[in-house]
Amino acid sequence: MEKIVINPNGRKALIEKYGAPNVSRALCFRSNSQMSKEIRHEAMNEYGGHIFIF
Repeated sequence: MEKIVINPNGRKALIEKYGAPNVSRALCFRSNSQMSKEIRHEAMNEYGGHIFIF
């Protein structure tokens, strides 16, 4: 499994913009919608996210 890990402030900003359920699904790769792709892109490029594989 994999997920994107970002700092709490970045996660909060994404939740305010996209809503908590959408962010959760996107960062855990449970959705591949266009919005999820945008959330992952923003998390990685604007908030310094890292992919965590476990």
